[in-house]
Amino acid sequence: MDSQDSLRAALVSELESLYKTVNQLTRSDSVPDTQLQLLRGLVSLSQFAAHQVQPSGSSQSTDLQTLQRELQLLKAENTAYHKQLQWLKNHIALSRATTGKLMLKATLKQTLDTAVEITQADTGSIFLLDEQQIVTESILARSGTTEEERTMLVGSVLERGLAGWVCRHQSAVSIGDTALDERWINLPEQPYKVRSALCVPLLRDQQVYGILTLTHPETRHFTLQNSELMLAIADQMALLLESMHLSRANRDLQERLAHSQDYVRHLMKTPLIGTGLLQDNRFVYVNAKLAQLFDYPRSELLKLPSIASLIAYEDRDRVMAAIEQCLQGKHSLFELTFRICLKRGQVVNVMAQGITTEYHGQLAIATLLDEVD
Repeated sequence: MDSQDSLRAALVSELESLYKTVNQLTRSDSVPDTQLQLLRGLVSLSQFAAHQVQPSGSSQSTDLQTLQRELQLLKAENTAYHKQLQWLKNHIALSRATTGKLMLKATLKQTLDTAVEITQADTGSIFLLDEQQIVTESILARSGTTEEERTMLVGSVLERGLAGWVCRHQSAVSIGDTALDERWINLPEQPYKVRSALCVPLLRDQQVYGILTLTHPETRHFTLQNSELMLAIADQMALLLESMHLSRANRDLQERLAHSQDYVRHLMKTPLIGTGLLQDNRFVYVNAKLAQLFDYPRSELLKLPSIASLIAYEDRDRVMAAIEQCLQGKHSLFELTFRICLKRGQVVNVMAQGITTEYHGQLAIATLLDEVD
């Protein structure tokens, strides 16, 4: 086997190693769906690349040095991709062992360490932002900083530095020489030298969840490959942060819903005011006070196919429309004054307040009614 054939075999071997590693991880049930997109992309990339370097016949002539460069580049890329895969494995392990803010800080620290190692950066930082672009969490590779110093550093770079520019423009930036770029600012008493920088937004659906910044004391340190790999890591981090954000929002919503349901159950038990539960435009629960207000037995109110017949004709469309909007989830509450028809034929004015809740797993409206002059 000549040198070219040996190099081709080495190239294919490297690609097959990457393919097997990624493919094995994508088949793991422990990987969240949000992380599989990148991994499957790597599989497709490695499959395509392996096909490209397969020998196509003895007539094909390839420069030996070109193949050697390709092999070295592929080995470097393979190492970087393996580090990304290890990052995902570590995150899965972290998600099993930790929760909440502890998990977030551990993930940020792990991500920053991985980014610094892949790019051979000297220093780095990650900080997270909320919807108002206020810093909620930060990790700095620079050691020995106090909380006050950390707040000052982060505030300075967000207000007038490179990170602020990246956040506003939602675009990654690689600076080859910071001395020639006004977007980079050197901070007072800065103990480290920065001549090149790479700054990447953690971006998802036009929302910047955070900023990753890497620096090095030499000019033109960061390569195009570094930028592409950091964009891939930033995309992974943004997916995770979005997932955590949605999970937290869902948890808060569930807590508010549980509190609302407790409040509704308390209201339903009060004997001082008429209360009822509406579902599908009919009563599924009424208390004694509400039955007394309508001058109906409770059993008859519960058998009515719709409450529309209880509402004065002139107010019926307005009231039923408000109820329908709540039952469709367009509004969570209503407050109306209208007239109701009593069983004995009289018409009286009432004030009704309603708030959406759940009853047997479906949307319902807890309603309070009281007679008004």
